[in-house]
Parts: sequence; C-alpha cells; structure tokens
Amino acid sequence: MRAKPTLGLRLSRQEVFAVCTVGTGDRREVAWASRQVLTQNWSVPTPDEAARRELGGVLQGLLAPGRVMPGTVKFGLPDPLFVSRVFALDALPRAERARIELVNWRLQKEFHLQEEMTCACQSLGRDGKQELLLGMAIAKVWLAWFTEIANQVRLPVGRIGAAMCYRFNRWHDRIAADGHAGVLIALDTDAWSLCAWDSQVRVRFLHGRWREAVASTEGALSALAVEIERVIRGYVQTFPGSAVDRIFVAGDREESRALMAFIDARTREGCVYLAEPDGHAAGKDSEPDPGALAMAWGP
Repeated sequence: MRAKPTLGLRLSRQEVFAVCTVGTGDRREVAWASRQVLTQNWSVPTPDEAARRELGGVLQGLLAPGRVMPGTVKFGLPDPLFVSRVFALDALPRAERARIELVNWRLQKEFHLQEEMTCACQSLGRDGKQELLLGMAIAKVWLAWFTEIANQVRLPVGRIGAAMCYRFNRWHDRIAADGHAGVLIALDTDAWSLCAWDSQVRVRFLHGRWREAVASTEGALSALAVEIERVIRGYVQTFPGSAVDRIFVAGDREESRALMAFIDARTREGCVYLAEPDGHAAGKDSEPDPGALAMAWGP
C-alpha cells in the first residue's frame, strides 16, 4: 500500500511553516514547503478573533489546488505553551484516567496553574524501585482553539502536540546510537526549547521559552547560551543522578551554529548539529523549515 503524503505543520507566534513529504523510508522526499507570515500575533492572554480568521485562512491556503494533498497532518505547537514534568512514583496507577488525574494535580500544584488544562502522560518504565511517568499539559482553551481552526478548514490533523516531542522522535535513533545522556536544544525564530534524556534515552526534563523577535544578534545569542547553561546546570543539580554528556542542536543552520559556538565556549562539551541529509531539504516552494521537516519526516 502506498503511504499517504504527510504534512509537518509548525506554528510560531507570527509564522506558519509547512513541509509535505511523500514516500516512505529512504525513498521519502519533500513535495513542497511553505512559510507564511501572520500579521496578527495570536499569543495574547486569550484567543483573538482576528487571529483566528487569519490563521484559518493560512491553513486553508495550504490545501490549494495543484499541490500534493496531505493524507495526515502532524501539527506542532510552540513548546512554551506546554508545561511538563517527569514524576518518579512508588506505584503507577493502573487506569489511564487515574494517571491523567494524577498528572493534572501534580502539574497544577508544581506550576501554580490557574487555567483548566488538558493533560497527557506516558509511562517511561522503571528507575530502580520507582516508576517514571512523563506528564504534559496545555491550557484547554488554547488546544480547543487550534483544534477548532484546523477542523473548520478540514485539515486532516492526525496528531497535535509540542514541537519538541516531534523533534525528539525524529532524532531518537541518532540520539540512541550515541549511547549517552544528553540534551537536545531546538532553536526557532521566536522560541527555544530543551529536552534532556538519560543514558537509556528516556526523557527526563523538558523546558520551553519564548525569544524576542530581535534575538539573533551576537549579544542575544551569547545571552541565550548563558541561559541554556543555567537551565542545564539546574536540571543536573535538581534531579539526583542526572547527567549531560552530549549536547545536540536543531534549527536554522546558520543561527544554530552561531549559538553552538557560544555554548561550546561555556560548557566545553562540543555541540553536535542535527542536520537533515541534503536530499531531504530540497523543497519546491521555499527552503523547508527544520522543525516542520522533522515533524513530517519523523515517526
């Protein structure tokens, strides 16, 4: 059976990135790529009607006649919209609903959340005598807002979630082959995020923050390297047994390499840039966004 085309869709505060791939495995290739600028910044305290109309129009335009139409869409939302934590539990609730309720309570308590949240969780196995449970949450109003817009334009969304989760899945095999505990830093135009894992390649920590629009200057990237180092050191010091032996970076090639130089100077770890093979980055409309391409290409 021929695989359906997959659309990786990454949303930032004022841009929409899309990459559509066709084929499977090593025979997969980019059919088209698109970048659309939004005039309305949707990331205000509450959903905005003008932003809703504009985003809906942009998503509708992705289904323009003449393009390869996606059979499924992987919709990646900005990482700063999510909160997450890996919980070490003496016992794991058997029922999925009980796990969700536990995650919701723990996240509400730990992050002092005031909004009603939509939660998801995943068992990560045992660590000694304790069970590891990854919990993530996003404000229910935002998830409903994005889902409703996608449904209105009949976008066949198969999955919607944090952009970092797609990236980690895309590069999992590369990370696992390295065989060390480490972190993946994702650098986007208006946000950055970090995912840390242990020596068994189990996610142990997730962190996402917004960036300023003019954050690509040398001074801004140097300051970001300081912040990233602080977050890494905080992770290692806060969670017993944690370590960071490798640092991987994904994102715009030029900006990522500039950031890597600052991180290398501070940590002496030697960052590794995760780049798609040349043949995977040859779109027809525009240069594919690395994040959207990871969504379309990953499992």
